[in-house]
Amino acid sequence: MGEAPLTVEEKFVEVEGVKIRYLSSTPPAGASPGLPLLLIHGYIASAETWDHVVDALGARHPIVRLDLPDHHRSAAIPDKDHSMARYRKIVGAFLRTLPGPTWGLVGNSIGGMLSAMAALDLPEKVDRLVLLDPAGLVHPFPSSTVRLYTPLILPAMFFAPSEKKWRKFLGKSCFCDPKFVEDGWVRQLREEWGPRARRKPYLAAGMAVRKHDASLAQNLEKIRCPTLLIWGRQDVQFNVSIGEAAVKRIPGAKLSVLENCGHMPQIEKPKETAEAILSFLDGPGP
Repeated sequence: MGEAPLTVEEKFVEVEGVKIRYLSSTPPAGASPGLPLLLIHGYIASAETWDHVVDALGARHPIVRLDLPDHHRSAAIPDKDHSMARYRKIVGAFLRTLPGPTWGLVGNSIGGMLSAMAALDLPEKVDRLVLLDPAGLVHPFPSSTVRLYTPLILPAMFFAPSEKKWRKFLGKSCFCDPKFVEDGWVRQLREEWGPRARRKPYLAAGMAVRKHDASLAQNLEKIRCPTLLIWGRQDVQFNVSIGEAAVKRIPGAKLSVLENCGHMPQIEKPKETAEAILSFLDGPGP
């Protein structure tokens, strides 16, 4: 969108016994800062997932984007509890460490689910909610999504996935057009899933998404802050019909559907995604 790249600072904080890595940026000098935003990525992703939209959003809004526990440069949870309930508690504790009275939360996939959970748990802290193809809106977990992940997850219990397998999986599961699979992400996943001890927390978190505590299905009507759902029409993980049903249950929610787009609009349709978020943030207040 023509904005100069932001200065980004890497930081670490310990919450709930887990060292969390996050990236922080503020609007350029002279800009009138808007609502600060916490960006939360999805499964097997990282804070860098938001690279394609952060300059546009950060021109007006202070930005924090974290690596979820067990992911990338954040530490693994030090015990066997990698449940989404545990993730929920850690994200809530992280949000409490952030300055200022209120924040906007923007989350993709399980990051969307965790963002909505934070809005339920800390309504006084969450002013706006943006969910990009979020997990957790229906229960049970879609069987089609389970089948999509099974060829990756089951063999990974014994062997590290190759770069070829990662590229094939990401192209099929995350994007309408596989050309958006980024080389750096493929190499990162190959390295991080190489050692068995390193990939075990990833596998545990992946299994946890199917459990009952990873569902928002019974609580959508309880979300009270202004909410925008952004959905890729060609998302094969969570069909757009899930978003169409959810927007009718979340009070006052809006749905923006992006054509020729899969599960990660912030990468595949960054301009349209950023514009939709900024328009929503500039709209009427709570």
